[in-house]
Amino acid sequence: MTLYEPCGGSDLCAWKVAKGVTWIQTRSPMFARKLSQRSDGQLMAVGVSGGYLRTFQFRKTIKWAKKLIARYTQADEATNERFQKPPAPVTRLKLPDGNRQRPSVPARFSTKIRTPLLVAEVGGVAFGAN
Repeated sequence: MTLYEPCGGSDLCAWKVAKGVTWIQTRSPMFARKLSQRSDGQLMAVGVSGGYLRTFQFRKTIKWAKKLIARYTQADEATNERFQKPPAPVTRLKLPDGNRQRPSVPARFSTKIRTPLLVAEVGGVAFGAN
């Protein structure tokens, strides 16, 4: 790769400025945050007219920058983020009688047709009542 020839995409690109010096430029605030947290780089330029732009300098080879760009663009999540996403909260439907329905359990009452609750009393004990 020749001097000043860019590699990468529109969100994150790099080019060799001098022997052993590479600049990486980004238009994404997420990539800029990741690059600014690295201890081996420094912020060189900030875009001020239209759009977000940050340029960082690293004392590394362009081969290293290509690997970094590939690693950053293939994963949308941080390296220390948990492997599995937490399960989505279960929503429960509220029936007309005020009870909540669990999705895995059939509803106690149909929302369309309601049957009257029969209560039978046998020997002083009520059956069928809640």
